[in-house]
Amino acid sequence: MELSSNEIAQIVTMLEHADGEDLQDILNQLGMDSQMLRQLIMTMPLETVIAWSKERFELEKSLSVRMAK
Repeated sequence: MELSSNEIAQIVTMLEHADGEDLQDILNQLGMDSQMLRQLIMTMPLETVIAWSKERFELEKSLSVRMAK
């Protein structure tokens, strides 16, 4: 289903005040979360992707240390 530019503008207006968690929930419900993630990773500067990956690994390491205590 193709949306007109007017319909897209209406949706964007409705979502103007949505936060990241709301948008993530919408993507999950549409089954598009993996597709969006891949799209973002493939279009972002590689340095950003690497920095965010390192941040995620550090978070995982921090959480596993906390759980072990």
